[in-house]
This record gives sequence, structure tokens and C-alpha cells, in this order.
Amino acid sequence: MSLKDATVCLEQARDHERRGRYQAALKLYEKGIRLLMDCKSVASDPSSIRAHISDFLERAENCKKRAIAVRLSSDKACASQAIVKGSLSRSSAAKRISRDADLNASNAGPRVQPHTRRKSCGADESLRSVIEDEIIHMRSGISMNDIVGLDQIKRAIYEAVVLPRLQPELFQGLRKPSKAILLFGPPGNGKTMFAKAIASEIESTFFSISSSSLTSKYLGQGEKLVRTLFDVAQERQPSIIFIDEVDSVLSTRGSSSEHEASRRLKTEFLIRFDGVGSNPDDQILIIAATNLPQELDEAVLRRFARRFYIGNPEPAARRYLIISLLEKNRHVHDLSKNDIQEVVKLTDGYSSSDITELCKEASMWPIRELALIKSTKPHVADIPPIKMEHFRRALLAVKRTTSQTSLDGFLTWNRLYGSNLAGIESMGDGSSRE
Repeated sequence: MSLKDATVCLEQARDHERRGRYQAALKLYEKGIRLLMDCKSVASDPSSIRAHISDFLERAENCKKRAIAVRLSSDKACASQAIVKGSLSRSSAAKRISRDADLNASNAGPRVQPHTRRKSCGADESLRSVIEDEIIHMRSGISMNDIVGLDQIKRAIYEAVVLPRLQPELFQGLRKPSKAILLFGPPGNGKTMFAKAIASEIESTFFSISSSSLTSKYLGQGEKLVRTLFDVAQERQPSIIFIDEVDSVLSTRGSSSEHEASRRLKTEFLIRFDGVGSNPDDQILIIAATNLPQELDEAVLRRFARRFYIGNPEPAARRYLIISLLEKNRHVHDLSKNDIQEVVKLTDGYSSSDITELCKEASMWPIRELALIKSTKPHVADIPPIKMEHFRRALLAVKRTTSQTSLDGFLTWNRLYGSNLAGIESMGDGSSRE
């Protein structure tokens, strides 16, 4: 495809828009923008093409708004006709009802219930099925309080996501909430749980998407899956699209080893990103998580206005996590405050999942010791308490999973591109608990 093809496509889009064919114009705008993005990577003057892309993205958004307005006015017209038809005289209505009842009695069949959600005409049923399989039905009760520590992050996300849903009248103009949030940091610290907690608190449909959800062996299916994803999310709103390991889907474009299908999928994602929020009534939030933020394409990064660093737990959070794991699972222990403080000190650099594995390993040592002492089958009441010595042995078996070099890299990236949380008050829970 060449720049000429993009120009022809966009001229056709403008012609359709002038004639009031907004849906057809919108499809051509999207196709033309994709072609322009393809041309930008090989153009001698990419800044000029970038300016055209920005202009046509704005045109496409305006076209989408007009299409929505036309559809709404059409719906109102249909409703008015229904009211007029419903004002028939009682006698004629009675005759019609009687006639319909006789007809139904002679042709009895299953009663079909109307759909409660509007379906997008362009979404293929097989693709819809793939996307709907990624919907996770959240259990009730999950909240930010289930996440240990990270109180400033929880407060910032609460202000950016939850409050605008509860009091939308306060968040207008410059206070309009962000439509995309990036969670980055070392693995095992609750990035996925953050997204699920947000979905539960604002009662949203939760789409859990990974690279495998959007890849297909058939050419062109990847971008169709992306389109279907956003269509279904719009139907089921309020909705959250959670993209795990987003770096595997939206990494930097332009490398010599990049496949054509992968590049088209990324382009489609960027277009759909820009479309989110063009209708002020839309309630779609995109949350992405990554362990490799430096791999993300700059165009993708720009669309995530809020970027939160989910780091390893601080000492207070580690202490709370260790105590809660032992008490929640009702494991008897004889650890003193000094013992727990020593474990906290020895687990510097451990992630939340590392600490969970450490506690599991420590809890196994009483079982092992009991098996050596007793030849008969032991009972639960016979299990000795977990001791500090058991944690020392566990520390030899369970090591931290993230190196200091990697952690330093996250901190550097956070300083350069992360959202600064200075001045945000903590929520007063999690790590502050005794």
C-alpha cells in the first residue's frame, strides 16, 4: 500500500461524510489512517504524515459523534411511531389482540426474549465468542483493602477511577478522568489484582486480555479481534479492558524482525485507543500491566496518561503480609516481634509472591519434623508451631526473583516516565496495620 492509496481512501471517506453516510465514512477513515501509519515508517518526512494522521483522527472522532447522533434521532423517531401506533382505539386494539391470540394458538412456538444489550452489526459471532470467553466474573467483596501496602497508589487510583464513577458531576472539563492506566513493575506484586479490585468496586465487566487472546493463525484476524474487543466492551459498559503483559502486544514498532500482522494489530489498537472516550457517555477504562515498560512503543505510552509503579512491598507491608498469612491460615507459631522483624529485614527485595512462597516453605518444616518423629499417621493437633529456625531454612530454599539491577531499572524508568504521587495522602490501611 502507498501514500496514494491512503489519499484515495481518505477522499472517499470525506465524500461519504459530506453525503451524510457517517458509518461508511468512519470505516474508510479508519482504513485510511492505518495506511498513513504504514507510510509514516518509511516516509522521508514523517512529521508531515504525523500531522495528517492527527487531523484525520479528529475528523474520524467527529464523524463517529455524528453517526451516534443520527442513530439516537432514529431511535427517537421509532419510539414516536410506536407511541402513535399504541394510541389506537380500544375496539380496534381489542380486535387485533384477539386476532393475534387466535393466530398464536394455531402456531404455538417458543417465546423469544429480546436482547437487553445492543449488538454491533460488524462483529462476527465467532470473534465475539473468543472475546466473551475472556470476561471474568468478579467475586463480590474484593477491594483495594485486599492489597497489602501501596497506599499512595491505591489513593491515586481511587481518585482517578472510582470517584469519577461515583460522582461524575464533579469530574468535568479538566477533571475528566483518564481512560487508560499503566501498571508497571517487577512481577508478583498484585498488578492484576489491582485491576480486578477496580472492576469490582465500580461494578464493571472485566475483560482479561493477553497476547494469546488476540493472536490467530489466520491473516487479518488479529486486528478483527481488536475491533471486536472494543465493540463488545462498548456494549457491556461500564467495562474494563485489562491487558496483561502489554509489552508482548504493543512493543516498539519498526524493528526488522517485526511481522506485518503484528504491526497491523498494533496500528488497530492505537486507532481504537483514540476512539475510546469520543462519546462522553462511554464508560470504558483500559488498564495495562507490564514487567518491561521500556519495551513499549512511545505512541502507546502517550495514550497511558497515568503510569503507576507497583514495586516490591516496603518493610511495614512485608511485616503485615507475613503476620496475615500466618493468622489467616490459622498456623500456630511462636515467633516473637523480634523474630518477625528479622524475617522482614532478611526479605528485602522480595516481592509479595516471594514472601507468600517463603511462608509456605516455612510452614512445611513442622510437618517434615513430625514425620521424622512419628511412625504413625500424624494428626493436625500434633503439628508443632512454626519457629524462627523454620524461616531461616525457608530463606535458603526461597530466593528473591528480581535482581537489584532490574529493580534499579524500574526506579529509573519511574523517575523518567512514571506518575509522581507526591502529596497524595495514604488511605490509612494496608501497611499501617499492626
